[in-house]
Amino acid sequence: RYLSCTKALTQKHSLFGTLRLLWSRSPLSPLTEKGVQQARELGTALRSRYGDEIELAGRIYSSTAIRAFDTAKHALQNERIVRRVIQEDTLLEVAQGDWEEQERSRCITPEVIRAQAANPYDFKAPGGESVRDVENRVSGFISRVVNELELENDLRPV
Repeated sequence: RYLSCTKALTQKHSLFGTLRLLWSRSPLSPLTEKGVQQARELGTALRSRYGDEIELAGRIYSSTAIRAFDTAKHALQNERIVRRVIQEDTLLEVAQGDWEEQERSRCITPEVIRAQAANPYDFKAPGGESVRDVENRVSGFISRVVNELELENDLRPV
């Protein structure tokens, strides 16, 4: 148990780009109009649920993908809060490696679909990452942030 309470909320970016290409880490894939609308709806839901607590958020993280930062920007709709968003490469989506920005139909073949189905946790595109790789990367980030918060707030188990 801790004497202090920390809330952690996660949100994937809103709708972006085209499904024709594999975009995972591309900075060239901004939100679509629908994605902007989804982000604003998220902001409405957050303000409805948390009210002024959103203003008090100690840390807000985003990946460095433009669509992730834009999701935060449109959801928060407050420049003072948006300026506090910390962008982290560690939070980027699974790397598609050699498939990045390539035609989905050329990469996702029946053979690839079978390989993914046989081992979904460890499958990776050539030069890319697996779900296991992403889990390790992101869990390391979360551990680092928790440790930083414990030091900053002198949080100790009770």
